[in-house]
Amino acid sequence: LTSSSSSSSWRSSFSTTRTELLHAPKSSLLTVSPLELSLSPRASSRLAPLLRRCRIRMSATKSGINMELEFARRDDTAAVTNIKKINDKNLDDDDNDGQQNSHESSLSSTNTYNTNGGNRNNDDNKKGKNTGRNGGEEEKEEELASLYLDNARWYKMPEAVLGAIDSYYSNDNANVHRGAHWLAAKATEGYENARQRIAQLVGAADYTEIVYTRGATEAINLLASTWGDQQVHEGDEIILSTMEHHSMILPWQRLAARKKAVLKYVRVDENGSYDLRHLKELLSPRTKLVGLCHASNVLGTLNPIEKVSQLARESGALVLVDASQTMARAQVNVRELGCDFLVASGHKMMGPTGIGFLWGKYKLLDMMQPWQGGGEMIDEVFLERSTYAPPPGRFEAGTPAIAEAIGIGAAIGIIMDIGTRNIQMREEKIGAKLFSELKAKVPGIEILGGEANRLGIVSFNLEGVPPQEVERRLRLKGIKVGVGFHEAQPLHHKLGFDQGSVRVSFSQSNTEKDVERLIRSVTKVAEDIRNDQTLVA
Repeated sequence: LTSSSSSSSWRSSFSTTRTELLHAPKSSLLTVSPLELSLSPRASSRLAPLLRRCRIRMSATKSGINMELEFARRDDTAAVTNIKKINDKNLDDDDNDGQQNSHESSLSSTNTYNTNGGNRNNDDNKKGKNTGRNGGEEEKEEELASLYLDNARWYKMPEAVLGAIDSYYSNDNANVHRGAHWLAAKATEGYENARQRIAQLVGAADYTEIVYTRGATEAINLLASTWGDQQVHEGDEIILSTMEHHSMILPWQRLAARKKAVLKYVRVDENGSYDLRHLKELLSPRTKLVGLCHASNVLGTLNPIEKVSQLARESGALVLVDASQTMARAQVNVRELGCDFLVASGHKMMGPTGIGFLWGKYKLLDMMQPWQGGGEMIDEVFLERSTYAPPPGRFEAGTPAIAEAIGIGAAIGIIMDIGTRNIQMREEKIGAKLFSELKAKVPGIEILGGEANRLGIVSFNLEGVPPQEVERRLRLKGIKVGVGFHEAQPLHHKLGFDQGSVRVSFSQSNTEKDVERLIRSVTKVAEDIRNDQTLVA
């Protein structure tokens, strides 16, 4: 690759060729991404001033890749710097944890998984200072590297997903269900194949039970505005729980206000779990729906959906499950769960934003009236009246999010390649380690939720310290975590955490070293705060 004299032309060259150098984080000096060069801390102080004008050369060998950068100095004389020879062993993961490593290789073989949250030229890295090569340098470099642990908010997309979306726009760009030409046929095939993959992943009886939406939020609103408007009447009851995401609460609040229905909430018990005894007390012949999350995005623990479904059926109620946090973390099978409806969002399961789905038993979907009117959802249209398509088309008015649907299909392909059982085993291992070691090593830590059935999501506070301060200090160590109410404000108030909490959430790309680094960093932050009494309430 060579550059012209202008910076803009040089950037254009990278964007066109889409060249990227993959590397092991601790051994790399430099990453080449489509739009930028990003240096590790030990290289930045020496090379960053020279990067304004440079020429890059790459050559492949049997053992790896040779790179040369030619930097133009102020006097326009060239200095050639041989950056690094990156061989195969540098590209391998240092983690040799047998079964876990095989799962990670399945993921990495199909994509580049960017655990720093997509920003390879991170400001947090620039703030670090390297003190030279000594016994502790490797640890210092690790502490400066960016680590993304906010996957409960947005589970980062693998390169294979980006590639599938790009391929649609580059090669198969056409509308679906509307054309006879081959581009329309290819686009429709990709769009519907993704629907079939969703059905396969969740164990649906047929792909026609999958309705595309913009995400779980829209799916719940669709359900409240169609099934809810038809089936819920004055005095009827809807049972949710205090651990729910706002997107599960608000649509049913609005429906209850319109229909003069009654909302009830199952509490969290003393172990931080869904209280089945309280559910039994709340159920009645007037109960129309029980809605709950498969796993709380705050507590990080799996809920007993099968038992909830059994109790609800005995009372004649339907069950709605929000599986947003489990689609990429656990096994999700609607027949085993015994639920009637299930929703999820693409960006919580390695896919893009703006796409999600509603699964419902076909006989229930077929009873529901359309939600929105427009193209695609019709059978026949006359000036005086119209007839509607059967599900799922009845609920998919207008031109859909085609690229996003293809993207979620690619994400599901990765999930199925790894195996949902393998994913859940790894999540439970991470969750157990986080809970036990944070409890043992960090004095004054308050972890939300219990230890049983925990996934790789942990929310916590340090006693007397605002969660925003804990997050700030972790951010300065290069660790990106969630902070606040995490769209679950009622739960935080019920548990007595009126300022929210700090949340860490891992992904399949994270290693055992990432878990250990997080535990070490939280321990150090707690120690530093204890020594700074001005921060302790």
